[in-house]
Amino acid sequence: MRHFEKKSISERYDQFRPQVHKSVIKKMLELASCEKKFQHVADIACGTGHSTIPLLDYSENVYGTDISKEMLNIAKEKNPRVTYYLTPAEDLPFDDGFLDAIFVCMALHWFDQKKFLAEARRTLKSGGLLFVYNMSFPGTMVQNPRYNDWHTKEYWSKYPNPKRHNTALNKLLENNEQIQLIENHSMDLSIDLDCLELRNYLLTQSNIDAAIDNGDSLESVERWIEEGIKPFFKSDKEQFIYSCELSHAKCI
Repeated sequence: MRHFEKKSISERYDQFRPQVHKSVIKKMLELASCEKKFQHVADIACGTGHSTIPLLDYSENVYGTDISKEMLNIAKEKNPRVTYYLTPAEDLPFDDGFLDAIFVCMALHWFDQKKFLAEARRTLKSGGLLFVYNMSFPGTMVQNPRYNDWHTKEYWSKYPNPKRHNTALNKLLENNEQIQLIENHSMDLSIDLDCLELRNYLLTQSNIDAAIDNGDSLESVERWIEEGIKPFFKSDKEQFIYSCELSHAKCI
């Protein structure tokens, strides 16, 4: 999966993805009873920094890693306090036992998961924490439930997700004697989007990146999505549900 390495996709991702990470990270740390600042934390597959910048509130030193040079170019412009590395999740540039915590947002499904977990265990100190969280857009328009039919039956049928590793963290850690799952938690957030904002957000999703890689033009995809979603908007902005799955684990 290399779609996110393209400059055009990186720019769309940075501009149009809902930035809800601050609220989600705060909730995860509350669930883990983290009251003191960390010394060193890393955000793996950090993208353009949406999930990285909020960590500055909780750690003296924050590091971001990604395989996309274009994503990192954007991230590096946002805050000089973050140190970024161009490197895969399976080969982290940290010494053994260096990190207090690792965060992974919406990316575990792209990794070689066995290799990544080995790297997480190597680079986390004893008692260090691994936070994995995924946000999904189920297509729930609060004031117009009919939108969900279009989203699930037409949008996903026309633009299916590319192949990914969908094994949840709790399953991955079932026989892992070095990293212990502590908790899974679900939460919903609401976001308000107008028609153009919804179209642009959908254009950041990996299924659309895959369709464009396979020959669809961005313009044709924009037109198809906008024509499909416009009839569902009864107000300038509509409320949508953003679903989050949160997990954290501890190194033994």
